[in-house]
Amino acid sequence: MKTTVRRQIRTEIERGKPLLRAELVKRGFRGNSLSEMARRGVLHRIARGVYVPTLGEYSESFDYESAATVVPNGVFTLRSALRIHGLTDENPTRMTMAIAKTSHAPKTSLPIDFNYMKKELLTADIEICHLDGQPFKVFNVERTLVECFKARNKIGINVCVAALRDATKQNKIRWPLLWEIMKRCRMSQVMHPYLESYV
Repeated sequence: MKTTVRRQIRTEIERGKPLLRAELVKRGFRGNSLSEMARRGVLHRIARGVYVPTLGEYSESFDYESAATVVPNGVFTLRSALRIHGLTDENPTRMTMAIAKTSHAPKTSLPIDFNYMKKELLTADIEICHLDGQPFKVFNVERTLVECFKARNKIGINVCVAALRDATKQNKIRWPLLWEIMKRCRMSQVMHPYLESYV
């Protein structure tokens, strides 16, 4: 690998962002430059055509940035969305992304669990969130709360109630929108008892 190319790639690595093979090739890098660096242990391949630095200090959002790069059509949900919205102090060991039922989960070494949903459910209630300059698709606070209560047997009702309490304290809930999403997702009956003390 030429010294100039190596230096340029190291500059990319210092940015602390996932490296996309296709993007770098368009900019004139050799196609096998990243795989060569992966063989030498400088980079780690997390998915086809996506590499991250093996060593270095990353922001807390780095895993989210990497996941959004590997799964561009995915939407962060459940505990991951709670973390992004600041509704939990817990930093989940695994991320959760919602993807369309008709799509295939990409092969990746990242710790991602996938929730499969109908396509129409992935086009509503989405926000583009910027944690560290990298855009993420995440369900808004209201939809996140509803999705958590839908998955209460999986993530625990205590997590749902704590998130609802924190969202209320932080004044992050748009109540008319929450009622509308609850109705649309057929969760009104389940959630209403938990909301009585907040509205």
